[in-house]
Amino acid sequence: MLKVGFLDDHQVVLNGLNHYFESRFEIVFTLSNPQKLDAYIQKYKPEVLVMDIVLPEVNFLDLYKDTLEKYPKLRIIAYSSLTDTIVEQTLKKIGVEAMISKNAPIETLYSAILKKDLAEAKEEQEVIPELLKLTKTEIKIIEYLADGKSSKMMAIKMMRSYKTIDNHKQNIFKKMQVSNIGDLISKAYKWGVLK
Repeated sequence: MLKVGFLDDHQVVLNGLNHYFESRFEIVFTLSNPQKLDAYIQKYKPEVLVMDIVLPEVNFLDLYKDTLEKYPKLRIIAYSSLTDTIVEQTLKKIGVEAMISKNAPIETLYSAILKKDLAEAKEEQEVIPELLKLTKTEIKIIEYLADGKSSKMMAIKMMRSYKTIDNHKQNIFKKMQVSNIGDLISKAYKWGVLK
């Protein structure tokens, strides 16, 4: 499982990120104090670091530069309510992988974190079974599953019977070659079914 660390000076943001991603990644730390970042990276060894830009008592550019110089294999994603193309270009020049707005859907951050895994799964993408011809209904069910909807809720929203939804889920599991919802969602992102 991918090891991810989060740095943000707002605890409510950290709590939300941890809640959303705890079943998707191994969250190695959520940190609000940028002065402790180096010690946390050394101790917990994240593969991906999601960092805010506006942090108290530090120059964010120096923090990003120093972190990337000291940990060149660490993938860093800037996550901020600040949307400035000059800042984004500067961060990318020093090696930051992406800058994601906090106003963007959380799935955007999820996709950015998965990027390395997606690149590694390129070969897997090329051998996606040709039989994987998902119907529009099956894709909608996958989207609902990714949003945490129950079969009962899907049946109501889609005006189908509970049994029909379960039959679709069984077909999806066979087509996607998975046995549980977590693997289904992960593979759906890798294969581009979910974006």
